[in-house]
Amino acid sequence: MNMLNPDISIDFGSWGLRMILKGRGIVINEPSILAARDRKVVAIGREAKRMTGRTGPQLTLKNPFAYGRVADYPMADHMVTAYIKRISTGKVFLPNACISMSSGLTEVERRALQDIVETAGIRKINFVAETAAALLGAGADPFNNSASVIADFGASKTSIAAYSGGNVLAEKTLRVGGNDMDTAIIRMIKKKFNVEIGPLTAEEMKLQIGCAAPMGKLTACSVRGRDVRTNLPKSITVTSDDMVECLAGICGEIVEAIIDVLADLPIAALQDVAKTGITLTGGVSRLHGLDELIRRRTKLDTFIPERPELAVVNGVAVASDLLNRSARKTAAVISAAE
Repeated sequence: MNMLNPDISIDFGSWGLRMILKGRGIVINEPSILAARDRKVVAIGREAKRMTGRTGPQLTLKNPFAYGRVADYPMADHMVTAYIKRISTGKVFLPNACISMSSGLTEVERRALQDIVETAGIRKINFVAETAAALLGAGADPFNNSASVIADFGASKTSIAAYSGGNVLAEKTLRVGGNDMDTAIIRMIKKKFNVEIGPLTAEEMKLQIGCAAPMGKLTACSVRGRDVRTNLPKSITVTSDDMVECLAGICGEIVEAIIDVLADLPIAALQDVAKTGITLTGGVSRLHGLDELIRRRTKLDTFIPERPELAVVNGVAVASDLLNRSARKTAAVISAAE
């Protein structure tokens, strides 16, 4: 590795910002959240997330990246610069970067992302399609002539794509993700139990007993929130069946989007996918029963890699290596910044 110009791989996710530095592995894995007071940043990442639900009116929490786009340029610039500075080990750093890029970005949106990274001190930038990176990170190969289908579940969106020979055969992006599931859980708890909970509690419930299909054995968890009638603390018990009912609409929408992508495939490509199945990545892919729901509706096998939430950033690192070796490049998957 060139220590003056090391390679860095970046995944700008709606939930988290992740970076891999060649030779060191994952060096940043933080929530994409900042806490600001009068537009002045006071905390970023995990420290800022711990403030969720505990901020006063003078303190606001911001996510500068939403739907794979820069939603707040100054805040995104602050976050990326702070993380690059954190991992810099010497006076001369100037890394070369490979960055995940969501489908559907306009030239202006792509340029905004590029400008932020360049401002942080990046010397050279390449982009890799986010879904292609997810496939690479899961151990699949979007360059293979045999077709592959990926469903990558993020915090604010779900991206589905089919690849063959490095080309996109069909794709679809939903503005539905893990955050929407958290919101649905908050609404369900308030409607069914007259109790208000915060987003961190909803997220923890999703991780504990969240499910897209009934579990073999009914599970439950105790939740403490605020009684909407008395404004006093109240504990309730929520079951996995409550979660199935709560998340059914979102999960159904995701499955229908996957079916739409499959319906757009040529027969030969669909026959390939019948053999290889559908790869699921992103943290939401761990939701109990989601893979089984997809299998049941599509009649296709599903595969979830180890640590699916890291598939994109790991795949960006693989793409970076491919570029360094001048191997198997295609404009549909990897492209240089202008």
